[in-house]
Amino acid sequence: MDKLITKIMNQYWQDELSKEDIILQNHFSDHDIKVALEIALANQDAVLAENTFMVGYFFDLWASPNLMEVLKKLLLENWHHHHEDIVGLFQRKFNDDVTLLPVLISAIHNVPNYLNPIDLKYPYLRKIVYAIGAQSAPYNINTLELLCTFGDVELTKLALHQIKKWI
Repeated sequence: MDKLITKIMNQYWQDELSKEDIILQNHFSDHDIKVALEIALANQDAVLAENTFMVGYFFDLWASPNLMEVLKKLLLENWHHHHEDIVGLFQRKFNDDVTLLPVLISAIHNVPNYLNPIDLKYPYLRKIVYAIGAQSAPYNINTLELLCTFGDVELTKLALHQIKKWI
């Protein structure tokens, strides 16, 4: 499946196929996305990850809980550029699983290199804090309170803003 995703997305990037053509001619499942992401993860294949994310968005295949484990692992990797996409999925699609909270905390401590410049870092951290805030209470509030102890003024402001939404 990963080879099919790569082939199709290469045709898309070369303007040989449109998004509509891809949707009409192919039928992908969340399982296909999971397998392709697992292969990308095992091989640290940023191109396959990029292509798989695009197909996942084309077919709106991100709602399956089967994807959560591979997305957790990918979030903490530094070889791809989909960290913000993953955090957004955790906020919108997977906001009822407290097992995400330790992963999101780890992501705060492990900002990928490309997001380390200050003008990119805090928007990324804001997304993580919002994803934490979207999780189930009271676990989200406890985690937001923990963020306030990290000694980062901006992170504390973001966490307090989310806590106020719940109080």
